Amino acid sequence: RLERIGLGLTGLSLTGLEISERPDFKAGTFLSVEAFHLRPSWRALARRRLVVAAVSAAGLKVRVVKAADGRFNYETMASSAPAAAAPEQSSAGPAPELNVRRARISRGLIEYSDGQDSWVISDLSISLDDFNLAEPFDLDASFHMRGKVGVRPVDASVVLVGTVDPARGKR
Repeated sequence: RLERIGLGLTGLSLTGLEISERPDFKAGTFLSVEAFHLRPSWRALARRRLVVAAVSAAGLKVRVVKAADGRFNYETMASSAPAAAAPEQSSAGPAPELNVRRARISRGLIEYSDGQDSWVISDLSISLDDFNLAEPFDLDASFHMRGKVGVRPVDASVVLVGTVDPARGKR
């Protein structure tokens, strides 16, 4: 389901997006987002580089369920057609890198259940600046986690602020 879509020089915007589990919404809603916006860097695209100038998701909700057979609810959303053969690698140069100058998630909610453990992450807020897997980037995240893991109840608020350096494995 999608209430509204916008596409133009300012990028892509989606309002009221909902993705059902298979076969339809009677099975549940896997993902919903009140407002999503993606703005690429047009200058970088002209130079054949993928740079996301800004991406944001407000009111993001994700529901993950693990069935008794070990499969997750999102696995059924993929096509049942066989996967296409992978394209041959070209020797034209390194794989394109992904750069995200600014990413924001606000009012997020993640629900998880597997029959034994269940938890909810609410009030999820993530702010990510200058993301690139080859360079350090700033991360600011906060959320409230409540539920049960094993026999232990969990009720915690978490705040993470710092720099992540994935190339060096440092957090």
